[in-house]
Amino acid sequence: MSKDQPTLPDRDEWFSPEQKEKYEKYVRGADDEELIDEEVKAPAIRNELIHHKEDVSAAARSAARSEMLHTVEKGYIDSQTRLSQREILKEIPIAIAARKFDFQLPNGPYHVDITENGRTLLLGGEGGHLAMFDWFNGQKHLEINPEFKVRDVCFLGDNTRCAMATNKSLYILDKTGVQMHEIREANGATHLEFLPHFWLLVAATEHKHLVYTDITSGEIVMNAYTTFLPTCMCRNRQSGVIALGHDRGSISLWTPNTNEPVARLQKHTPAVVAIDIDMTGTKLAAAHGDGNIQIWDLRNFNRCYQKRSDFAGITDIAFSATGVLGVARGNHVEMYNKYEDKRAFLSSKYPSKVTSLKFATFEDFAIIGLQSGISSMVVPGSGEPNLDSNVANPFETAEWRQEQEVRHLLDKLPKEMISLDPSTVFHVGKIENKHKERTERLKKKRMIKVDANDQQQQNEEEPNKKQKNQPKKVTMERKLRMMKDEYNRKLIEEKTAQLKKEADGKDEEADPLARFQREKKSKNF
Repeated sequence: MSKDQPTLPDRDEWFSPEQKEKYEKYVRGADDEELIDEEVKAPAIRNELIHHKEDVSAAARSAARSEMLHTVEKGYIDSQTRLSQREILKEIPIAIAARKFDFQLPNGPYHVDITENGRTLLLGGEGGHLAMFDWFNGQKHLEINPEFKVRDVCFLGDNTRCAMATNKSLYILDKTGVQMHEIREANGATHLEFLPHFWLLVAATEHKHLVYTDITSGEIVMNAYTTFLPTCMCRNRQSGVIALGHDRGSISLWTPNTNEPVARLQKHTPAVVAIDIDMTGTKLAAAHGDGNIQIWDLRNFNRCYQKRSDFAGITDIAFSATGVLGVARGNHVEMYNKYEDKRAFLSSKYPSKVTSLKFATFEDFAIIGLQSGISSMVVPGSGEPNLDSNVANPFETAEWRQEQEVRHLLDKLPKEMISLDPSTVFHVGKIENKHKERTERLKKKRMIKVDANDQQQQNEEEPNKKQKNQPKKVTMERKLRMMKDEYNRKLIEEKTAQLKKEADGKDEEADPLARFQREKKSKNF
């Protein structure tokens, strides 16, 4: 290298984030010095945590620097103008305008779902209709007419599997419409959700049950009673927690680790008709039967905003990838750039009642299920402008999809990692405390014996107790075992005596002298 040629700066000096929030967004608690200093005493674990902290910090710096490559900005519409769909279609590119469609179908009302990459649509009509098609090129994957009422539909990860909830049972179908599995425990399912990182299919039934099913093994992970009738359901994309809206106006949060709700937002209001959680997992929007919309902060469970309205009849509500709030009310769909906005920046009217609303992840479109078909709506600024192919790839090939499916199966998370606070899985406690908690738990279940040192300590704490004169507690299981042993002992004794008696009789008959004496005795008599 010549002396005149300039030298490149150090790689770590290429980008230094000026805003601290950018770096902290990706660091995820790696700078917690107290965790390493106080909680961990083992040298091996301590060194491992230190190296892990350095790796996470380096990854956070790289992620913050990579935001420089996000040059695409999301679209927007001035909230002061009122534009119709026809006026918007005249200004957007032809390739994007070709994705605008309006299908009039007879087997409504329709429920819709869309894959994570936003390419494949799934629609189910309550009149007995199920269809799946690629709305980028118009290719139809499947179309069947079941004999049952289709209440809800859901994709299971990608477009190769889907779930269909009917008034008879819950079915899992493949891409061609062939039934792969039937979940009879979820009979009467009305709402479906899928947790992709845990491979769990969640179904809320009309019998007030919440059923978790592991689709990799077909095992029922949990079947809990919800007490109140579930009227709507959604999932938290960040933590995997399921939110249920009930007919009594309350909202309950569920995990598959307990049969009781981990949290409940109780409000004496009309029934919850629609519910959704934004992409960050911090805001929950709930629409009630009186037309009011409440926004809850899931970090402290406080109601941070309430949108009052004189127009009732809300049927669905949804957040887009960028935070746009969509509200379906009657035959109208309104879009709010922020949930605090009092005026919608975009509105559209349809020929029939709106029953379902879903946003595409990377496209400025919303898919709408109607009483008489399905339709799409152009919503500028609703899609994520920067594509991450590791999360979802709209341009994936068959080979890419198969490889990603194997990766997701290998990266499957256990259900125990689902909690209200996702950061709790990174917490590390003392090994002594964990061992003590486990010992106490096993003692309560009488699975292990009490240690001699613990028994001596207990005797010192309670000297007035006469433990020698106290009778030992006999459990019901031990009583039954003792009764069974006593019965078997008596049965063996009776059987032994009977066999001995029979053996003595045979010996007497075989002896001629004994037979002669017996006959002589009978004659003298």
